[in-house]
Amino acid sequence: MPGYEHRSDSSRTQSSSSSSSQPSYRPTDSGPTSQPTLDEDRTQVDAGDVWGDAAYSSADHFDWYDDPARIDEDLNMRFGDLPLSGAAEKRPWSGDYWAKSKGGIGYRWKTDESHDYTSPTAEEVKTWTPEQIDLLSPAEKYDLYLGEYDMPLAENAKASNVEGTASWQGYCHGWTQAATHFEEPEPVVMTNPDGLQIPFSSADIKALLTFLQGETVQTQLNEEQHPYKQDSRAIGANNGGLDARYASASDVNPGAFHALLGNKMGIDGDSFGIDADNGTQKWNHPLEAYQSQIVMERAPVQGANPAAVREVVLRTDVTYTLEIHPQHESTQTAGNHANKTEQYLYSVELNETGHIVGGQWLLESGGTFFTYDEVVDYFEQERGMSRAEVAATMPQVMRFPDYAWVQDQAQFAEEQYRPGSAYEFISNPKPKLHGYMTGLKDILDASRGG
Repeated sequence: MPGYEHRSDSSRTQSSSSSSSQPSYRPTDSGPTSQPTLDEDRTQVDAGDVWGDAAYSSADHFDWYDDPARIDEDLNMRFGDLPLSGAAEKRPWSGDYWAKSKGGIGYRWKTDESHDYTSPTAEEVKTWTPEQIDLLSPAEKYDLYLGEYDMPLAENAKASNVEGTASWQGYCHGWTQAATHFEEPEPVVMTNPDGLQIPFSSADIKALLTFLQGETVQTQLNEEQHPYKQDSRAIGANNGGLDARYASASDVNPGAFHALLGNKMGIDGDSFGIDADNGTQKWNHPLEAYQSQIVMERAPVQGANPAAVREVVLRTDVTYTLEIHPQHESTQTAGNHANKTEQYLYSVELNETGHIVGGQWLLESGGTFFTYDEVVDYFEQERGMSRAEVAATMPQVMRFPDYAWVQDQAQFAEEQYRPGSAYEFISNPKPKLHGYMTGLKDILDASRGG
């Protein structure tokens, strides 16, 4: 293992760049031999009679937190049916994650002010020019647009974002899904009920969409309490960072992740979110594209699902959208969209009918593939590292997503909610906050020329 003096093990399967023939991923002789018919929404017709899908359940092969059915019960789990490449039909836009340490959407990004500023009174702001108003935060601008001069959304932002919070903490979860679902907004000037001209930069509108998607529709309330709720659905687990042997430390199962790539992006052309940092921090990003290369096919190795009869080793390049500092213009206009491509190495385990039943993240060293557990063993047994040291080292040695997730697009409420005081939203009542964000629809429509 380069840099870690891992001993070569001749009993391990070696990688190979050449092959005499393309491996087959159709069922073995013990299974059916006819191709299933797929209807327009990817559901297999008479799958139980054709491929034996009636006997296959992802819940039988994946732990609860890795079961792809948690995201979509109708995923096609046959490896041979899944494209090896795909891209989102609508590329997510780059935007800020609105760090809590800077005040979230209460950040005055044009003047770098946060937390301790004082918002203008109604009397003061009515004498301001549009250029002065333009220096306010996205939350303040939205309050002014609605004619709410006591700034309830800005007060919520101040109460919800504490100065000194870790710099990585913010609203990347809201940005990830907002950038996935909403078209990128262009700058627009809106008029409030008193005739004030309120300039909204592209970044201001993105901030409000980020807040709408991430903070007003994800809730533990039921649908009767919050009719517009849109909870996220995820596979994988948060890395607690305490013990590399915890199931959560190895994060989303690569077999489940590959199935999600092939279905959501390869077949449907949809983006979804990942936590691209497999350490203790959370850095959510929307995916743009993937490209998989089959390295080899081999017999299942130690740690594979007992139901696996073979496994496929893959290198997959995954491209995801990056954050950028807030800016006035859209990235489409400014031409500064940002993204990053990472390569993941993993195995996908297949059963007799070619269905995905698991997988393991891999590290290649000297032409040999080592599983996550083998790398942990090496650090503990040959390096004598403590569990905490191994947990801190593994994310530096092996890269893969912490979790993968989807969330349906936030919908706007039919009626605009008006708060009774500036402090009504400090307790963060999500149904009321969601209703307050209804005016954003007009801003968004205007930014698109509507």
